[in-house]
Amino acid sequence: MVDVGEEEVLLRVHRSGSGWKLGRLVPYRVPWREGMTVLDGLVHVQENQEPGLAFRRNCGAGRCGSCGAEVDGRPVLTCSTRLPRGGDVTVEPMRTFPVIRDLVVDLSGQWVTAGRVPLFEAVDDGDDFWRIPREDVSDVAEFRRCIECFLCQDVCHVLREHGQDFVGPRFVTLLASLDMHPRDAGDRSGFSAESGLELCNVTRCCQETCPEEIRITDEAIIPEKERLISRKDPVARLLKRVLGR
Repeated sequence: MVDVGEEEVLLRVHRSGSGWKLGRLVPYRVPWREGMTVLDGLVHVQENQEPGLAFRRNCGAGRCGSCGAEVDGRPVLTCSTRLPRGGDVTVEPMRTFPVIRDLVVDLSGQWVTAGRVPLFEAVDDGDDFWRIPREDVSDVAEFRRCIECFLCQDVCHVLREHGQDFVGPRFVTLLASLDMHPRDAGDRSGFSAESGLELCNVTRCCQETCPEEIRITDEAIIPEKERLISRKDPVARLLKRVLGR
């Protein structure tokens, strides 16, 4: 038991690497101040107590998505999560990904998946200008707010249970942003069919975790599930052929 004063906070930080075969939680006392975030606490530990503590950070303003971790078991951006006065906080790496060291996880597999998504293909209609109705823009603008923090991937229990069989909510959102774009003519039916989208049971945990409050489940996953079913439905395919759309 480690006691802290009212003007301190106790950070229990996951440490691994440097010869440690298994990770462990190491307690650090950090001076508390009003408005202090978990990231501020980690920086204080690194600068004053443990220079070897490894974690990712960049903007410190909730815009870059670099500092994702699990605080008291909840995936969050550490730069946007306040430290309670006199509190006891546990900081661990995102559990869905392999740990490189301390709080740093290996996201290389996520970039491999990103590379599998077919790129944007502009409609070739001879128009030199893109005239897009405002209502069509609003359908895809929400998805563009994604900062690729991968917190939605971390909280997804389907990814944890099925691994690479499901691409995860981040890439379903990317798929939807392209499929719904009024100027895109790309065919992503192959990627959609292999995405494992049918494994998602729509718990909305990804949507509730998103720091940008993107409606991942309602606006991306459910519509993409409907598209996937329509592509597999022979009646829907026949109607599409007959109607030409």
